[in-house]
Amino acid sequence: MYDDPTITKPTDGAATIKASSPATPPKGVERAARLLQWVLHPVVMTPLMVLMIVAGMASPLKYPMVVRLYVMANVVALTVVLPWCMRSLIGYMERRRGVENSGRTWRIVALLVQCICFVACGYVFDGVVVLALVRKVLYTAAVVTGVTYIMERIFPLDYHTVALGGLLGMMWMLLYVGNFGLLVPFVVLILLSGLLCTVRLWLTDAKVLSVVGGLVVGFALSATMLIFI
Repeated sequence: MYDDPTITKPTDGAATIKASSPATPPKGVERAARLLQWVLHPVVMTPLMVLMIVAGMASPLKYPMVVRLYVMANVVALTVVLPWCMRSLIGYMERRRGVENSGRTWRIVALLVQCICFVACGYVFDGVVVLALVRKVLYTAAVVTGVTYIMERIFPLDYHTVALGGLLGMMWMLLYVGNFGLLVPFVVLILLSGLLCTVRLWLTDAKVLSVVGGLVVGFALSATMLIFI
């Protein structure tokens, strides 16, 4: 009877069953989960929304190709490349000084830098009437990021789900006013949001409230701010 490794022979004569460790998932599953995190990375969400606008999916306006390239070049440069360069520079300066920051400190720095870059990018399009929706999206992203920065000191939210919730909130508002070209991407992202929440809980030490709360806060904030900005 006690040849089974899951059963131990106790001293008091009663058999006890040892808890078995959870099965390790296949490496392919883990790689797919990490790939999903990169595909739905927070820095991708706002450029993706802008791309759908200039492509005509989220706006009745038909932008010439040169305008599309100009807008996307500015958005990618100011909301993806510039924040990465600024964070890299700050990291280099800290290493030169021999200062080691915690993961939470770097997260706060990254949120602040990203918020400033969203505002700067929105200011670039200030006064261009045909790009008013693009500007509103960038300022909305800045507000969502700023609130996440403030909440970091009170109740940290998962920025992956905040960013995805923000994108879904903006898409929902644009669908509400009749831009049905966003319907298919909206449904796909809703399905992926459940996978992303699961992946964040599995691969990180994020809490359930942090992950789900990030999705809800991002959605509510972006849907509200897109109206009033």
